[in-house]
Amino acid sequence: PDGIPSDVKALRCITEAFENGRCVFEWLHCKLNGEQIWAEITLVRIEYQGDYIVLGFTRDMRQQMALKQVEKSFSDRIIKTIDAMPLACFVFSGNGTLFDCNQEAVTMLEADNKDDVLHNFYQLSAEYQSDGSRSDAKVLQYIDVARREGKQIFEWLHCTKNGDVVPSEVILVRIDAPESDDYIFVGYTRDMRSQIAAEQEKAKAEGRINAMLNAMPLACLLWKDETHIIDCNSEALKLFGVTSEQDVKRSFIEFQPEFQPDGIKTVEKMRMKFQEVYQSGQCSFEWMYVNDKQEMIPSEVKLVHINTFGEDMVVAYSRDLRELHNTLAINSRLKQLVYYDLLTGAASRSSFLEVMERKLDKMQLDSNFVLCMLDFDNFKMVNDTYGHSAGDLTLQKIVSRIISLLPPQAMIGRYGGDEFFIQL
Repeated sequence: PDGIPSDVKALRCITEAFENGRCVFEWLHCKLNGEQIWAEITLVRIEYQGDYIVLGFTRDMRQQMALKQVEKSFSDRIIKTIDAMPLACFVFSGNGTLFDCNQEAVTMLEADNKDDVLHNFYQLSAEYQSDGSRSDAKVLQYIDVARREGKQIFEWLHCTKNGDVVPSEVILVRIDAPESDDYIFVGYTRDMRSQIAAEQEKAKAEGRINAMLNAMPLACLLWKDETHIIDCNSEALKLFGVTSEQDVKRSFIEFQPEFQPDGIKTVEKMRMKFQEVYQSGQCSFEWMYVNDKQEMIPSEVKLVHINTFGEDMVVAYSRDLRELHNTLAINSRLKQLVYYDLLTGAASRSSFLEVMERKLDKMQLDSNFVLCMLDFDNFKMVNDTYGHSAGDLTLQKIVSRIISLLPPQAMIGRYGGDEFFIQL
C-alpha cells in the first residue's frame, strides 16, 4: 500500500529485524485467486544453533479493516466480514433464528449451500450439547448472555451432513441491528478438530516421552535451579523410597546427608556443581543420597544443561551404585579366595603355580632363581593335641614371621596343609 515493491520492502524489513531485533509493519498478501489479505507482521530476531534467524508472526487484519468501515454501511460490513472471515460465521436474530452464514460455515458442515445451512442449522448441530442441554434451548441461553454482556465464548458440537461430529469454539458477539432497537448476534466459529487432533498427538508424544523416562533405569530429576525441582521419573521415586513427585519436590534436601563423602557441605557442593554445568554444559561426579529409610545411597550423577523456549534448566541423571559396590566387593572377595590363602595370607596353590609357570616360560638360558619347599614338622601333633584352632594360629604366626623376613620380590605360597613354597 505504500508503493514500495514487495520484494524490496521485504528485504528492508528483514534487514531491520536482524539489526534491531524487531520490526513491525503492515503488509498486503494475496491469495492465489488474487484476494487481498491485509496483515500486520512482526519480525523478531532469535538465537538458533549458534546463529540468528528471524521469525515472522503474521496477524490477519482483514476483520479489523472491515470493522473500521462500520460507519459507512452496517450491512456492507456484515457481508464483507462474514465472507472474508477464515472462520465459520453464523448470524442470529435475537430470538435465535439463523438468517445468514458464510461459505466457511457451508464448507465446515459439508452442506450443499448457504440455504442448506440456514434451513437445517439445528439438524447440523448435535441434538444435545456436551452438558446435556438441547441445542435449540442452549442457543437461546447463550444469546441471552451475549445480549447482557456483549460477548459469550463457549464450546459447541456441530454435525456434518454425514453425521460426523465437529467440536467447535464459538465467540458470540452482540451487534446493534440497523434501524432497530434490538441486536443481531454473530457467532465466529472455529473448527477444533485439527487442534484437538494435534493436542491428542501431543498428549501421545508426551505419554511416550514419560513412558521412556519412567522406563529409564536411571533416576531422572529436572531442575529449574539448584533449589527447585520441576519434575522427576518413577526411578527417582524408587531411589528415594517415596510414592509421589511432591514428596521429592518438597523434601529433596532430606534425601541427602549434610556433608558429602569428601567433607564438603551438600548444599555448597550442589551450588558448585550447578555453576559448573552452566559453564561447561555438563558434568559428572559421585554423590551420596539418603533414602526414606535413612540408608546411604552412593550414586553417580550426570548433570546436563538444557534450554527450552528460552528457559534454562538442568537434567540430573543419577545411577544407584549400591549394586555395583556390592558386585565389586563380591569380586574382591572372590579374588581373595582364588589368589590368596585366607588363613595365612600366602598365595594360594593355584595362583602360585600360575605365577611360576609364567616365570619359567619367560626364563632365558642364563637366568636363574631359587625355589624352596617348606614343611612344618610335627604339625599334626599340634592339631591333635591342642585342636585345629591352635593349629591355625600356629600357621598364621609362623607364616607371618617368614613373610616379614622375605625380601620385597620374594613370594610365598601354600601348597598343602603345612607345606609352603618360597620363590626367591
